[in-house]
Amino acid sequence: MRRLVVENVGPVRFAELELPRVAVVVGGNGSGKTTLATIHYLTLFQVAPEVVKDVVSLEVGEGYVEVDLREHLDVVCGYVKELIRRLFQTEPGRLISQGEASAAVRVETEGVRLEVALERGGSVACDLSGAAARRFEVKVVETGPGPLVVGWGRDRVEVVGRVGGRVDVPGAVYAVLRQVFGEGWVPAAFLATERLAVVALMPLLQREIWAFPPAPYKPLIFDFLRWAPPGEYEEPLLGLRFKVERPGRIVGVVHKGEEVPPSLVASGSAQFAAVVMAASSPGVAGLIIEEPELNLHVDAQLKAAEYLASLSHRLFITTHSDLFAIALVHHLKKRGRLGEVKIYELVRGEAAEVPIDERGAVGEFKTITPIELKAVEQFLEDLA
Repeated sequence: MRRLVVENVGPVRFAELELPRVAVVVGGNGSGKTTLATIHYLTLFQVAPEVVKDVVSLEVGEGYVEVDLREHLDVVCGYVKELIRRLFQTEPGRLISQGEASAAVRVETEGVRLEVALERGGSVACDLSGAAARRFEVKVVETGPGPLVVGWGRDRVEVVGRVGGRVDVPGAVYAVLRQVFGEGWVPAAFLATERLAVVALMPLLQREIWAFPPAPYKPLIFDFLRWAPPGEYEEPLLGLRFKVERPGRIVGVVHKGEEVPPSLVASGSAQFAAVVMAASSPGVAGLIIEEPELNLHVDAQLKAAEYLASLSHRLFITTHSDLFAIALVHHLKKRGRLGEVKIYELVRGEAAEVPIDERGAVGEFKTITPIELKAVEQFLEDLA
């Protein structure tokens, strides 16, 4: 099981998360839900920054090449630093919580652990332990000019060239990082809370600014567009079918066989359609979804929970809604999957696991239940 530990990063003072197939993080505004979701995405090593020098030399025809991450810590650390800059749009040292001198991130899976230490001055240190090596078969696909690497597979690298020649293999360390720490999760789609705005503004974005690489304060706002190929998608809330022409651009909506003007489509349906697009994309293994209950009435929240429980994907979900979290557990239990879910709640900067008993009953949410009860008591008192 994947384990993620975050200390003193932004609003998160301490969080230790065990991530089964379904993980839910509940918390208030500014509690650190997006911080945890982004760090989880970052440590899947799904996107390789091109500025990092990552080259391993091998002999074509020697049969295999072995890459041990522990021998390339400088490259690993280079990737971590560049991913922080890309995904958080800031320098690593600026992620450290206010009042703290350092921060740490640890990710562990299948006995391999990566530890990252951030210092206020900007330095980043990395350490690896466990079986962090992977062996790839070297497959010469044809002889000819070269040698030239033409593709990485799960357990082999394909090379064009003559046996006996040497080739510098780019991206070897990153290929191993992705295999080790992204196992079961990648490809993963990140669905930020801003997905509704992206869907609504897609025609404007494509016409006015898409020619220039956008640099929003949250770069992952646009990630789900990579997993929204042209096609038709039916969202399970109102049964609307969305026709998508280009990535993320809705060109038509159909309800009960009749065309509906997109301007009349409910915001909740449009934002959840983005979730359905990503879930329907071939090959996507993981979904990182911020607030799936966004813009949804209570009945639609329950349907959204039922839909997500029906997926076979690995899920990392953040939410404000205790009802959604409880409903998700309920539907997973009905499917015999109660052991595949964990819920965490961010309380004053620390993540605490919310208990789920063998019946599927979910414990109290400290940032929600007492506040709701106190408000109801006050309302009743005012009416007396």
